[in-house]
Amino acid sequence: EIVKKVNKHKLNYCIMDFFFIFYLFTSVPVFETIDIILATISDHHVDLGIDVVVLRELLLLCVTDVQFSFDGQLYRQVDGVAMGSCLGPIFADIFVGYLESKIPTAISNSCDLFVRYVDDCYAIMKPNSSIDVLLTALNNAHPSITYTCEVEQNNTKFSRCILCTQN
Repeated sequence: EIVKKVNKHKLNYCIMDFFFIFYLFTSVPVFETIDIILATISDHHVDLGIDVVVLRELLLLCVTDVQFSFDGQLYRQVDGVAMGSCLGPIFADIFVGYLESKIPTAISNSCDLFVRYVDDCYAIMKPNSSIDVLLTALNNAHPSITYTCEVEQNNTKFSRCILCTQN
């Protein structure tokens, strides 16, 4: 799907960038994501056959107090979704999609194309647009999410890496 979208663009005038989200799964705020899910269900009047209060409790059971072992030690996931969790990719996609919906102007003003697959984003920047402005908007969307960017140079490779800290 991404290749089809990219192939529709004339690439002779643009700069391509890759944005990456650091530690996405463990950075997803679980309680906030559940609120986003429930609000979306309510806003769109989706009938799941169960009450949203019950759904909230079921989601909480699945993603909170998850225990895992590492190097012989037992740990409990306090926030974020556990790596390997069946709901991890779904929660990550919902949460990052929600963040992107909060900054549509920054994305549309900066990019001719902006697509994401899990924690990797690909952008074709508009001429004279600022990568730093877009990166700042992405990093300011939520305090738990941090993006970095690799920028095309010499029309072929991505060698400059920008690391922004959270504001």
